[in-house]
Amino acid sequence: MKLRTGPASRLLVVCDIDGTLTFTGRRPEPRVLAQLVALASRGPRVRIAVATSRSSRNVLAWFPELLHRLDRICCHGALTITADRISRVPVPVESLEVVVGRLADLGADYCLERGTHFAASDAGALPWLGTTHRYVLPGLPARSDLTGVVMCSVADAEQAAEAVRDVAGVSLVPNAGHADVVAAGVDKARALAELREPDDHVVVLGNDHEDLPMLLAADRAYVVGGDLAGLDELPHISRAPATAIGVGDVLAQLELPALRSAL
Repeated sequence: MKLRTGPASRLLVVCDIDGTLTFTGRRPEPRVLAQLVALASRGPRVRIAVATSRSSRNVLAWFPELLHRLDRICCHGALTITADRISRVPVPVESLEVVVGRLADLGADYCLERGTHFAASDAGALPWLGTTHRYVLPGLPARSDLTGVVMCSVADAEQAAEAVRDVAGVSLVPNAGHADVVAAGVDKARALAELREPDDHVVVLGNDHEDLPMLLAADRAYVVGGDLAGLDELPHISRAPATAIGVGDVLAQLELPALRSAL
């Protein structure tokens, strides 16, 4: 994607969640939520999206105020949900069979995300994913269990790296001590490129290397916190403090200057 040089008729604000909208591993604070709702309430020429490693179920639980007004790029970009479409990039079954077989040999805990629910290797596997919508596999997954899986989350990052070694068609994404396996080529920027429409003025908020391609592709971008120091010389990128107040202030400022060019 290239930076826009002409006028835009719509505003698309895309935010990473963890480390960008929230810093606690829980639902964003009221200050941040209020500013997102304020932007979304400006009408059909403004769209709000989140781009996250989390499942769409988690996003809906955290953002009920934005129900039907929030586009969701989930599972690192493997699952995109809007008001009128769902786009999936499943992990190739043949590749996933190899990965899951190796994980079983290693005794690794893992979960297979399908969007509506997830299958777990054990009742206690990755407990932070919760028990709602969890299905416990009775043993090694059958081929039908692997069809349509958009992400395989593995509790141990080292075991995940061993399981995907030399396996074609997959990518490994480290994620706070554990790791996720997705289809090769999946990332948030690719999903954003499909979500973006020609007349969109895109603003991106992110904080880490997974967000880097989105930040570079935006018309305007904000790095939350102190990482990605190499971006500071780019004219379309600014920084925001890694606090709810700092991020809320950035979102509040978007209402006037960005909307002035978008409406």
